[in-house]
Formats: sequence, C-alpha cells, structure tokens
Amino acid sequence: TRERASVVLRIAPTFLRFGSFEIVKAKDAVTGRAGPSAGRVDVLHSLLDYTVTTFFPDIAAAYGGGAAEARNEAFLRAVVWRTARTVASWQCVGFCHGVLNTDN
Repeated sequence: TRERASVVLRIAPTFLRFGSFEIVKAKDAVTGRAGPSAGRVDVLHSLLDYTVTTFFPDIAAAYGGGAAEARNEAFLRAVVWRTARTVASWQCVGFCHGVLNTDN
C-alpha cells in the first residue's frame, strides 16, 4: 500500500531560536530547572548584541548610541510582529502548528 505523505523542511541562516534566550532563565518554582547561565545578565546582553547586530541591522543602526533598553524593546516588537505574521501566513494556507515552542 502506498502512503501519501509530505515533508516539511526548514532552512534558516542560523540555529538561533526563541529557546536560545532560555540560557539565562531563572530557576522555575515548579520544576526547579534553570538555564545553564541563570542570572548571567552579561550572557543575555552578549546574545542580544549579537542577535540584533547580525539579524536586525536596521534596529542596531537606529539605536547604536548606547540606548540598549530602547534597542531591545524595538527588537522585541520586531520579533513579535514577524512571528505573528509567519503564523498568520501558515494559517492562511491551512497549516496549524499547534504550539509555537522554543525551538522555533
């Protein structure tokens, strides 16, 4: 019997994902788990600097003068917008992911 199937392939320029930022996650009250660099604000700042500079050069340029808080807020807004647009596009063609977890 032949089975019908499809393959979904994700091609990305990096392995950076939402979950990458969980490296600095504080200890969870329920599970007791924490990120391997919990509380390391320096690691978070390095990851944000790399991510914004590499993948959001327009935001990096607009906030390059040391306005890190405003830059990070602009980065967050951009990520939320792009993610919402991506999920809406999926749903327009009938694809429902079910969860948008940290490896996306």
